[in-house]
Amino acid sequence: MIGSEVEEEFILKIDHVGRQGVGIGRHNGMVVFVDNALPHETVKARVSQRKKKYLQAECLKVLETSHDRVKPPCSVYADCGGCQLQHCSYEGQLKIKQAYVRDALMRIGSFGDDCPVLPVIPSPDIWQYRNRAQYHLALNPQSHELQMGFYEKNSHRVVPCDACLLLPEDVNRIASAIFGQLSHDQSDTWTEQIHHIVIRQNQTGQLLVVFVCAKVLPQLFELSKKLQQQWHAVSWYNINPSKHGPIYGEEWGRLAGEEDFAEEICGLKFALQAGSFLQVNHKQMENLYQKVLEFADIGGNKSVLDLYCGVGTISLLLAKAGANVIGVEEYAPAVENAKCNAKLNGLENVIFLAGKAETVLPELVNQGIRPDLIVLDPPRSGCDQKVLDAILDLYADNIIYVSCDPATLARDLKILCQKEYSINQVQPFDLFPQTDHVETVCLMSKKRDY
Repeated sequence: MIGSEVEEEFILKIDHVGRQGVGIGRHNGMVVFVDNALPHETVKARVSQRKKKYLQAECLKVLETSHDRVKPPCSVYADCGGCQLQHCSYEGQLKIKQAYVRDALMRIGSFGDDCPVLPVIPSPDIWQYRNRAQYHLALNPQSHELQMGFYEKNSHRVVPCDACLLLPEDVNRIASAIFGQLSHDQSDTWTEQIHHIVIRQNQTGQLLVVFVCAKVLPQLFELSKKLQQQWHAVSWYNINPSKHGPIYGEEWGRLAGEEDFAEEICGLKFALQAGSFLQVNHKQMENLYQKVLEFADIGGNKSVLDLYCGVGTISLLLAKAGANVIGVEEYAPAVENAKCNAKLNGLENVIFLAGKAETVLPELVNQGIRPDLIVLDPPRSGCDQKVLDAILDLYADNIIYVSCDPATLARDLKILCQKEYSINQVQPFDLFPQTDHVETVCLMSKKRDY
């Protein structure tokens, strides 16, 4: 019965893997989610939680093992929430991610099984590919010693990690140095005031450290000077009273090092602010942007509207290819950053507008703006309904949708493709090996008979 406290054990065949790397099967007509199980495996499972429409279960033993199962190389993989698929071969991970995208388009988007979802483009590197890490501080509840690491899955408990396999050597080394320095000070002071430590590395090896804290401690200036001397690192602080929720607050300040943090993407130079968003897998990011340029097929005097443009990466690449581009971004500092990057690269055929896409886009429609191409790169939540309505009013020849979540992609494509558009290609990219995340680039074209 629902709500029973009896721990039921049963044999389960795993059909496929869902988000967060959870195996999915059926038992007595109920959907069952099982951690650490792979497609086509048979497992002995025990119910851990009962819901009206599904069961959650733990895997007690794998009875029939998938040929894709491998031993996770990370010593904290079982506890850390950063990775979900280390127990699967990389070839198996790519198949799982293609199935994510196809299943979302069929189940949520109501597209047929002939929807053109291509095989996932693999990452050039499957280890040490991340150029950014976000660490958290906590006190060990038993020893009261300082801990620094990553959050456990579905919790805010810190799992100590000496060296993450997804991070470059220098990021791991400077993280270890920071932890060593903090450990010599008063641990309770650090954990009360510092919420997160973000470390980034650019393609030239330059390191950036951001201390996200409730207030600026004088000791941070001394620590940052040491990081500058030993690592040539740039250090900033960010004030955020809340320990959970959005990572960054509104107040920023430089602690030590040069103010600019530079990056080069597909031949363009970008001067980035400490909190600027950029994809964490640089090589695969460039591959994805090249696919966007291929889908855009810039020729003649094509006009492009780039929504959710951030610091202008896609906008500037399209402008460099010869398009006339309007970029729209809600976060005002990112817009200023994008304008500076346009000047830095000598590009005058692009303008950037600050504001929510759902507010700016109807205004552009009223002004008679009619782009040939619309590029969408929204956050995980997808596009607001007002944005989709305005896009349909603009009725551009083509739309390129860059998505970090197959579910919201499928939801939005269903609306766009009900009458006006059809899907040409759906190309998934693996920017996050060993995790369940998948990035997708979708090309849509205007229906001829509409």
